[in-house]
Amino acid sequence: MILQVANIPEEGIEMDFSQKDGWVREKLSRSLKHLHHVDDKVSGHLSVSKTLNNLMIQADAHLPIHATCDRCLKPFSYEIDVHCERLFTPLFESEREREIHKSEEAELTKDDLDFSYFEGEEIDAGEILAEQIMLDQPMIYLCKTGCKGLCPQCGVNRNEKDCDCPQKVFSENPFAVLKTLKKD
Repeated sequence: MILQVANIPEEGIEMDFSQKDGWVREKLSRSLKHLHHVDDKVSGHLSVSKTLNNLMIQADAHLPIHATCDRCLKPFSYEIDVHCERLFTPLFESEREREIHKSEEAELTKDDLDFSYFEGEEIDAGEILAEQIMLDQPMIYLCKTGCKGLCPQCGVNRNEKDCDCPQKVFSENPFAVLKTLKKD
């Protein structure tokens, strides 16, 4: 959803959205790819408020995710709630901005992460929401917390049945050999 900065009223914008809105389907299918189906039920609320030249965009969304377990390779689905809150200020050359661009390595502070800059007259609220949904995704997908995964010898799903394959047991920490190294 493209927001025209000049057209945002002083009282702001409040709107609900769903999978029926084209911008929602486009952003989710592009960012989530196979994790999202076009016919999935998506619901959410978008709030935009304006203070002088600054914009506060808040969005909440509820949607299903279709993933494959990274341990047992079983497909599963779950639902997520995403909350996004971002403050936008017009891009201008501040002292901090010059410092960040002057050197290639600059440590970002919490204040740097609390807001974003916008340039021009448009802000894509859908892109902001899609970005937050991607950031809320787990590093690995597990069908359940205690997923046992697949047996590395025979490939059986250990959640469904036990196998008789010998389990490799490490009698010693594999890093124990490092203790034999001597300091000079």
